[in-house]
Amino acid sequence: MEKTRPTKCGEASIRGNASHRKQPEADGSPHSKAETAVRIICALNGLCAVAFGAIMMIAANDAPMGLSELVPLIQTMPLPAFMTENLFWPGLALLLVNGVANLVATALFFSRPSAARRWALAAGALLICWCAFEMLYFPNAASIIYLIVGLAQTALSIGLVRR
Repeated sequence: MEKTRPTKCGEASIRGNASHRKQPEADGSPHSKAETAVRIICALNGLCAVAFGAIMMIAANDAPMGLSELVPLIQTMPLPAFMTENLFWPGLALLLVNGVANLVATALFFSRPSAARRWALAAGALLICWCAFEMLYFPNAASIIYLIVGLAQTALSIGLVRR
């Protein structure tokens, strides 16, 4: 049996394992690899959704990077005509639904981790719904990739919310 030594908090720790302990968060609980992954996913999803949503809204009729080619595909969706005449409304939806939810989760991880985990779960579920809806009308590689990301985000977030 290895020798133990008292720590500052009066707890015993096994000598030699101190380097394996995780640094505590502001609330005193260590964050796991799963939480680190969710933080990264939320930040990247949020930033990408805000950036592309803004591009789609600003250049609604002539968006760069081939985004304007999406308009005929978006017009096949069961949405009101004014929402499919250009990229403004889909861009606004992308920014609000995926961008804001993920960025709120990202910000909350710094101050209220338990609330952040629930926001990350909601954002992941929204991304799954978004991609599933989009794939019904025009399947594409980006939707498949983001669906996988949404599934990973949701699965990891469920584990974090339960702990």
